Amino acid sequence: MGAVEGEGASRGYEKFKEVAQDISKLVDVIWVSGTPSLQKQYLLVLAQLVCDYLPSFPSTPQYAFPLLNKLDYALASLLLGEDFETRTALPGFGAGKVISGTDKVRMKSIVERARIVVVDVIENGEKDTESEEEGDNDEEDEEEDYNVEEETPNWDMAIAKVYDRTIVELGQGVDENGLGVNQELSNWNKTASRASRV
Repeated sequence: MGAVEGEGASRGYEKFKEVAQDISKLVDVIWVSGTPSLQKQYLLVLAQLVCDYLPSFPSTPQYAFPLLNKLDYALASLLLGEDFETRTALPGFGAGKVISGTDKVRMKSIVERARIVVVDVIENGEKDTESEEEGDNDEEDEEEDYNVEEETPNWDMAIAKVYDRTIVELGQGVDENGLGVNQELSNWNKTASRASRV
């Protein structure tokens, strides 16, 4: 059903800042649910949404990187079954990790795509100078780590850190048969390739 014209009509996002704020709130709600089966699915959906939205707007790294950092922290923690920093067990994990090999393959695909998208958007995309000026007064704590207070911030380090914790945990993930996620992804790609030729 389309949006109804008039005062109450809904509107789409006009800036990535708005996307980041909404998705960040959803990540917070999902994280406190303490239900791993929901967390892993919805967080992956949100991570995919960020990949889809980023190229659709002018570059606003001061909002993109804090959101990506929050998603990275959450996904890495889910892979561990523990809070990434405190190493305390996450609610609902019980005896240990609950992230399946299939989840890891999907996660790896999203993470790799995100890193490519971020490089393209930050280095080659249109710059949103209006949001950069607004960012001086918004989310100061989150942005401080990325040195946005500089007149011409260098985002190279932030780009290199996109999903770095999740990538480390994915690299260490080995299933009961001794097959790492890289091998499982290779098997999945071969299956998909065969299916496409049918």
